[in-house]
Amino acid sequence: MDEGQQSRPSLIERLPTELVCMVLSALPDVMSLQAAALSCPLFYSAFMGAKTSTTTAILLKQLDISVLPTAIAASESAEFSHTYNLGPQRLEAFEEFMARHFNPQQQPTLPKSLSLNKALRIERLHSGVEQWAKQSIEDPTYPHDPSSGPDLTYEDVCRTQRALYRREAYCNLFGEAIMMQPHEYVDKRRRFTLNFPQESDTYEFILRFIHEALWPVFDIILNRISWNEYKHKIVGYSPFYSEVFMIGVLGLDLEKLRRIVMAETEEDRARVLANIRVRAPRISSSKK
Repeated sequence: MDEGQQSRPSLIERLPTELVCMVLSALPDVMSLQAAALSCPLFYSAFMGAKTSTTTAILLKQLDISVLPTAIAASESAEFSHTYNLGPQRLEAFEEFMARHFNPQQQPTLPKSLSLNKALRIERLHSGVEQWAKQSIEDPTYPHDPSSGPDLTYEDVCRTQRALYRREAYCNLFGEAIMMQPHEYVDKRRRFTLNFPQESDTYEFILRFIHEALWPVFDIILNRISWNEYKHKIVGYSPFYSEVFMIGVLGLDLEKLRRIVMAETEEDRARVLANIRVRAPRISSSKK
């Protein structure tokens, strides 16, 4: 190969930027967008020229626009417990968070654009939400609105996904507070639950559905010999810890819960459960 051929750009590098942007916009998901942007300088340059609008458009292929504000709230709530310790500052931050994301007096604000990192977090979270929604709407007790006809609708799916994202946000906002400072947060937990009166039936159904899906897991914790091998590896675990530990399991994110529930055998579930960090306080000897 002569020097002229070596220095000549490849066919893909000679594509016009407008065409490359069209290629990027046609990708099916955000992870594919990230991979494409990092694949060569031309794609990276085209992505950087319209990164937020392209990212938002591709994310909206994966979840409905009516679900996106709740998904953003759930994603941002994941950093809540890492940023604020329990106390007055966290209570103030909670009020600001609720006013911004879950204010019943105003419609949720749709972002004009999303960063790639934020979209990737939402995409990972949506994978679990999508799986739980698909499983839950097939349950015979699902609160389908009969006025919309006998069959489940796309709105049923969206409403269920919103309920799952709200459940995720609830666990992130109150996970530690539920077990460590319950009285200080009772009113705020109640207000969070009551902020969605139009979809309260679906939200309550989701909480019940997840709880029932975890009964085999709770049975392992309380009654199964297979749990003995693993519980001793958990720091602070004691015979008096089982009920508190189960509350912590209920507060796990949807992806971790799915990993536990989907484990094929009792021993696999016990192993997965022991390897997942559960937010639950230690019980001191004075409380035994």
